[in-house]
Amino acid sequence: MRIGYFGRPIGAIGGIARHTAELLAALGRVAPENEYFVYTNRPGAVPPLAGAVVRRGPARIGRVLWEQIVVAAQLRRDRPAVYHSPDFTLPLAAGVPMIVTVHDLIHLRQPQGTSLRAAALYRLLTGASVRKAKRVLTVSRHAAVEVRSAFGLEEGRVTVVPSGVSETLRRLAGDIPPGSAPESAGVPGPYVLYVGLLTARKGVLILVEAFERLQESGRAGFLVLAGLQGSDYAAVATRIQASAVRERIILKGAVDDVCLARLYASAGAFCLPSLHEGFGLTVLEAMMFGCPVVASDCSALPEAVGDCGLLVPPEDPDALASALARVLDDGELAADLRERGRERARRFTWDESARRTLAVYREVAEDHR
Repeated sequence: MRIGYFGRPIGAIGGIARHTAELLAALGRVAPENEYFVYTNRPGAVPPLAGAVVRRGPARIGRVLWEQIVVAAQLRRDRPAVYHSPDFTLPLAAGVPMIVTVHDLIHLRQPQGTSLRAAALYRLLTGASVRKAKRVLTVSRHAAVEVRSAFGLEEGRVTVVPSGVSETLRRLAGDIPPGSAPESAGVPGPYVLYVGLLTARKGVLILVEAFERLQESGRAGFLVLAGLQGSDYAAVATRIQASAVRERIILKGAVDDVCLARLYASAGAFCLPSLHEGFGLTVLEAMMFGCPVVASDCSALPEAVGDCGLLVPPEDPDALASALARVLDDGELAADLRERGRERARRFTWDESARRTLAVYREVAEDHR
């Protein structure tokens, strides 16, 4: 089967980029007999799949024009049995059976931290793409309900395919023991870790406030924030600068997988107090390294965490501080969460995601014959 695949996120940083690259690599592992055509206009990006046919486009034009004109023309020429975009939008005039992954509706529900340009793109094109697609994939049951409700889709057109833990991080978890010394991650003492976009909608401001509560109660330690800056980062930076404990808040920025692995393995707790998540992959990454998890009890996070972490209401710094204190103070609880979390994370693999995605490809291609 010839499969077209939107590969533009590959080579970027962030959750969509990791999802796109990991899924493509896994598709090649579990079904090497297929032909894979990868479409990108990101200079220098190399798809993680040997033998893939790469269709490159001009980097100087924006995503919308490139996708809607260049990719559509390339697809009409290549005629894949199915085309899949794992990044919200489709080339609407491609003339081939298409599948789109919608990870979440954050750009509609919680637009803070999303640039005006990106938000406009999603509003204009995601709805049209969802209606054009033969099948819509989501990464959680919560996201599936949101998508069906927002766009009026019948249940059979939406399929849930959860993400997996990165194969690179999975290998590193076997090499780096959980509970490693904080110094091995470049942090001078015990710390709480956050990984993700630095933006208000991810709960970073609430986390800073909860960390202040921990410091007020006499607990030593640090708060480590790793990730890219959101479009509202100025508010986050202002809040950190105004904090009485700002010298104990460490900004790591975007980090590579080796550094990320060390941060997970050495943290006393991982915290994701997000207001809205389509899946919450970082909680599973933390679990893979035996790091106890505290997260919000909203959107898709309960699906990711299961009963292997502590869940608290979003926007409640007192509840968040209390949950973090429990994990940091109760060694028996932390050990239990570490063990159960590692077992849960092992079940989320990209190979399984690829097998479930391939089943959808086959169904769509068969229906189009």
